[in-house]
This record gives sequence, structure tokens and C-alpha cells, in this order.
Amino acid sequence: MKRSILSFLLVLLVLHSCGGGGGGDTTAPQPTQNQTLIGVEGGVVTLTGGETLTIAPNSLTTPTTIEFDKHDLSGSVGEEMQSYIFASDKAIKQATFAIPIAFGDIQSVQDLHAVYIHEEGSMKIPTLEYNASSQIATVTLSDNWTFPTVAHTRSLVRSTTSPNHYLIIMKSKKNTPLPNATAKLIKMPYYEQPGSTCWATTAKMLTHGIPSISEAMNDTDTVYSLMGALQVGIHDGFNGFYRGASLAKVTGTNHANYFLWSSVQKKLIEELDNGNPLIYMGTFQSLSDPKSKIAHAVLIVGYEYGSSGELSFIMHDPRNVGSRKMYTSMLWSDMQLVQYLPTEAVTLFWSSTPASTLNSTITMGIPTHGELGSFYFEGAKKDALNSVRYYLQFSTQESKGYIWSQDMRLYYPQTLFQKNVSQLVLDLPLYNGGTREANAFITVEVYEKNQPSNKISTDLDRTLLPLTQTTATMQLDLTPLIEKLDNPSECVVSIALSENGKRSTWHIFDGFSLTPMDDVVAPAATPVSGTQFSDTLEVTLNNPQDLAILYTLNGGDTQLYTAPILLNETTKIEAVASKDIYSSDDASFSSVATFEYTKQEPNVGKWILSDSRSTQTCTTNIPFGYTADQLISQGSMWQSYSRLDSSGNIDYTVSATATYTPPPDEFIVGKEYQIDGKINLQSGEERNWEMVITADYDSMSERATLYHEWYGGVTTNPFVPHNNKNYTTLLIQYKLQGLCNLFYEYTYTWESPSS
Repeated sequence: MKRSILSFLLVLLVLHSCGGGGGGDTTAPQPTQNQTLIGVEGGVVTLTGGETLTIAPNSLTTPTTIEFDKHDLSGSVGEEMQSYIFASDKAIKQATFAIPIAFGDIQSVQDLHAVYIHEEGSMKIPTLEYNASSQIATVTLSDNWTFPTVAHTRSLVRSTTSPNHYLIIMKSKKNTPLPNATAKLIKMPYYEQPGSTCWATTAKMLTHGIPSISEAMNDTDTVYSLMGALQVGIHDGFNGFYRGASLAKVTGTNHANYFLWSSVQKKLIEELDNGNPLIYMGTFQSLSDPKSKIAHAVLIVGYEYGSSGELSFIMHDPRNVGSRKMYTSMLWSDMQLVQYLPTEAVTLFWSSTPASTLNSTITMGIPTHGELGSFYFEGAKKDALNSVRYYLQFSTQESKGYIWSQDMRLYYPQTLFQKNVSQLVLDLPLYNGGTREANAFITVEVYEKNQPSNKISTDLDRTLLPLTQTTATMQLDLTPLIEKLDNPSECVVSIALSENGKRSTWHIFDGFSLTPMDDVVAPAATPVSGTQFSDTLEVTLNNPQDLAILYTLNGGDTQLYTAPILLNETTKIEAVASKDIYSSDDASFSSVATFEYTKQEPNVGKWILSDSRSTQTCTTNIPFGYTADQLISQGSMWQSYSRLDSSGNIDYTVSATATYTPPPDEFIVGKEYQIDGKINLQSGEERNWEMVITADYDSMSERATLYHEWYGGVTTNPFVPHNNKNYTTLLIQYKLQGLCNLFYEYTYTWESPSS
């Protein structure tokens, strides 16, 4: 097998999951020197602890200096290991290691394993034999193991051609004691990972819940410093485990690497019982490909025992996909089965200071381009009626950890925004990791870096249901700030989330400059907007500054205005005046002026509401350990699921609320109607929200699906009723599917003009 058991987890984190790699510099532990010259006749090297290395006769072609000594790797591989360094600058055909191990230190012979590492990222798992009477473990390596060759690019030493090899004997300890409690849950804040940043995001959850670490900490600095911890040197640990030491240093936490499941389970329960959540880095099943496995990091926040006595650990999974979200429960047996090997590296991080029960559990993610919502500045392009956007994007190559990029061109930094950038648009992901409702107060500010008094701001109050994720959409008009600029000026965006007056999350971003706009007056139109006409209508556009005018009809292509516009249908005209349009890519534009003109259609009939009804069916298939409530009223539905603890008391509750706008009492043919629906989903709960328009006439039917497989947010879809097939009945159906299936139906009958 090609991948070292020691470097397996963290190398995989770098290559296949959510970590990083890079440089740095601390000193690794150095081995003691125990060197012996061995001839072609073979020989034995004996250590003070009774360990021996036997080189078989004719295993060497010339006399060779062999190094064999005990090597302390406890900081990287855990205290249940015995590790040895072994080096030779010549190839050896056969060598046998004999290691004394007291039988009382292990449960059985099956709990002993050997790992032989002969270069970075490569290892062998040789057969280990144990003699119970002599209490000696024996490992033999021969040339069919391609053993040994000179190791290359070893992380432990600075030399790229180090001949060092390592033998590690792993042994189990006594049986892991079960905890006294049947369950433990620590309420912790939750963050969703952007991109492949599970290390940083999980560490961010941990540090956010530890007041001694998180107080007065700029949340943006936190995430980027944690990401920076992945870009560390190779000299502060064994193989890939230097990254663990570096992340622990940045977060102010303890950390250890474990190879035996009994040790992992014992440590997890010990720390959780002490009120300390832990970062768990191990192998998980891929959500996108169940046949694949990935290395991943989660925050372990509790444990519980099922009715059959099986142990499960409760975790915050930063992936936030499918079943892996906040407070996800996973069987301990499943966590072991998914591993590649019976003994595999798991890295744990924990704080000596327990998480505070008073610390806020509401958090706000960083919305970046293509990740977790939206965050961009918007302005007019050269054609003005389209827009240019400057997005915030993560970039580990930048000292700030992020860049501003134009449109969708990744890693194309832009620091000077063009004229007419006038809007800041935010879709902010919000999370409530607590079991009670919380009030989130969000403040967004933009100000000049060198003149903070030139500032604009907006705020939003939002109630967050327990154990939920939602999105807050905010826009900020930059015009009042830009109007006070004389020259391009570097500016700052500050986004703060507070609960009960205490700041919970704070993001600050700079590195961009706003540019003052030219004074350009928007176009006017004759006749005025709102004019109705029956046949055709001529519209004239003008600008008092005698500037060029660009316009679109019903959102079509941009055109240069040269003559009056002749309309023969209902039309929306959008127009801007432009300065220097032909001479500059950074031309100045006025604001967009909108003019709407309606062509009157003859009365061809309408649909009149004749009946409405609602029905409800509930399933009895309620998950074990849960109760369910439903409350239904006109236009809304609320469902809650209460999770019970081992005593039958409510532990915490998750709920979902769905609302919709009932249709009007009549539909006029040819007129566009908007049917709105909104749903708030809780952690781990999915709902299908579907709205259907069905028109029936005799045995013929026509169906248009407006909503299907929709999970959250506000969705609107236009509905234009018609009767081009002489239908007599129009049926509007609203469906909400969950533990209870709810159906609203509205029936309309056709009323012709003659009636």
C-alpha cells in the first residue's frame, strides 16, 4: 500500500479534501545516535531496553554502518506507540526486529500492529509475530519489500536524501471504560465551510465557542489565520503531522494523534464529559460518491447511546450538505468502518477551557463568490443597462486571504472599482446553533479608510429559529458616500452580527477603492410612463445635458437612441444617459430611468373563484425518539419535531414554517400574476414545496409545474392564465410535503364577456 499510515490522514486532507500545504519552520525531535558497523557475515545491534536488530548473513555486500535506536515520536503518533529509527546507506536483503512488549500492556496478540515507513508518503505493514512466553514481538523485513532504499524528501529532516527509516509498534491499552452518563451535548456555534476549508472552519467553530480565545477577535482575521495555519513548514513534526501542531498553535488548543480506536473513544468521552468539544480529523464517506472516502474535519459536540446501547457521537459538520449538518449524530461503529485500515491516524484538538454556556450560538458566514451566498459591488458597464460586479473571493495566495475580482474571472484582482459602482449586495448566511430562538441584529457599513466619518450604513433585525440556517439579503446604496469623494479613495466594508447588544461575528474587508461619479442626469420620456394606448404609441426620449441615450425594450438588446420609438405592444423601456461613451471603458452614466406603457386588450373573459378547500394527511412513521406537532392555518403551516432524551424529556426542537400567498378572487386572461411561497427549514429537515396550476376541460387537462423540489428562500413564478382551449375549470393547488402532507385547492370557473 502506497500511502503511509502516519501521513495518511493529513496528506489526504491536502490532496483530496479540505486542507492545504506549504512552508514554515520549527525544529523536529532528533534521534539519539546508536551506530554499529555490520559486515557481510551479518550481526546484531542491541539496545538498552532489550530491543534487537538482526542482520542476516549475506544481507550486505560490503561492511555497512547501521543505525538503530529508540526514537520518541509520542508528540506525533500517540503514547501507545513504540517507535524506532533505522538507517543504512546500503541496501539490506533481510533484517529482523525483536521488541520486548509485556503481555499486560495489550489485550491480545491481535491488538499489536507494526508499520514500517521507508520514505515520505510510503509505508509497509509487515507481519508481526508475538511470543507470549518470551513476550517478544518479532518483525522481519526482506528484499521483496524493496527494503531498504534511500528515503527521499523526508519531512522529518531537512535533507532531501535522508536514509532514515522508521519502525512503529502499535499496541492497544486496557478496555475503554464507558461513561457514567448516557448522553452529553455541548451547544456550540456553527459555521459552514467555504470551498475546501474544513480545517479552518471547524477550528473557527471551536474557538468561537471558547470566550478566552474568541473575545475581541475579528472574525475575518480568525478564519484567515486558521487557513494560514495550513500553510506551515515541514520541520515541526513527523511526516504530515506537522500541520496538526501548527493549527493547535494558532488556535491555542491541545492536540494529539491516535492510531487505536480505544484511545480515540476514551479521549473523546473524557473531554466531552469535561465540557470540551473536540475537532476530529479522520476519514469519512464521500457524500457525492458513496464508494469513495475523503479526509475531513468535524467538531464533536456530544455523544449519546441508542436504545440498543450503541454509542453515537454528535458533531457539527461544516459541509452542511444532506445529512451532514449541525448536530449530526453518527454511530461510533460507522466512524470506524469507514476507515481504510484497522489502525489509522485520527487527530483530535481540544481546549483546556470548557465552552461557555453563555456564549452566543448565532453566527454569520462569510459570503464569497460561488460560496455561501453573495457578496459583491455592482455598477453599470459601458452599455449601462447591464452591470459589472466586483466579487469577494478567497485567495490563500494573498496576504489578506482574499481578493476582489471582476465578474466571474477567478483570481483576477481588481482594486480600483469603476465609476457608477453604486450598490453593495449581500446574501448573508446566518446560523443558530442553539435550542432557543435568537434575535440577530446585522449592521453593514461602508466608509472611507482615511476618513471614516464619510460613512453609510444599513441594518436588519432577524429572528432565528433554533437549529436553523437562513439567509439575510441586504443592499446598500453607495451614492451618498461616493458623492463626497473628490478622487478615488480606498474604502472598508464592516459587517457585524450582534445578539442582545453583544457582537457575535464581525467581518472587515478593505483593499478596494471607490471612484467618484460624474453628474449625469437621467433621461425623460414623452408621453410619461404609465400611458395606455389601444393601437400604437410613439415615445420620445430626451436629456437636458444633450448626452447620448442608451435604452432597452422589455429587457432586450441595448440600443442607441436616434429617433422616436414606435410601440405596438405593452412595453417597458429602460434608458440611461451617457458621458464619454465612445472614448472610455469607464464612461459615466446616469441612473436607469424606467418607463412603462400598456396596450389595452379587449375583454376576453376572466376566471372567478368558485370554491376553496384544504386537506391534511399525516404519517405515523415518526422517527424513534421524536414527537411531532402540526399547526395549520389559512396560508401557512408549521411543523415541529421534538427530540427526546433518555428520560423521555424534550431535549431540543426543530421546526419548519411554510407560508404562501393565496391567489386572488379572480384571474383576468392575459394578465401576469405572481404566486409567492416561502419556507424556513431547520437543521436536518427537508421539505418539498410544490405549487401547481392545472386547467381542466372535459377529459382534457393541462398542467404547468411552478415549484418542485424547492428548499428555502423566496421563490416567485409568474402565472399568465389563458383560455385558448375553451376550458371551464381552473384549479390552483398548493402542496407541502413532510410528516404531514398539506393540500390547498382553489377552483375557478370561466366567465365569458357575454355573461
